[in-house]
Amino acid sequence: MAKQTIVLKIRMRCDKCRTKAFKIIAGTFGVMSVRLEREQGKLVVEGEQVEIAVLAQTLTKKVGRTEIVHVSEY
Repeated sequence: MAKQTIVLKIRMRCDKCRTKAFKIIAGTFGVMSVRLEREQGKLVVEGEQVEIAVLAQTLTKKVGRTEIVHVSEY
């Protein structure tokens, strides 16, 4: 199975939104880790078989506008 690295840019207006985004991502099937690059305002998600489109749609609906910046498999 290929591991994925997904970079997401999410419009998070407050700490509560950031916490909510982390909980949604951490609870998604296949996600192994998530980290915040605060200076760039991006979340880096690592995992296997992550449904990227579904994750982005859920984050947009529950947190704020979400862009898929980069996806790589290795």
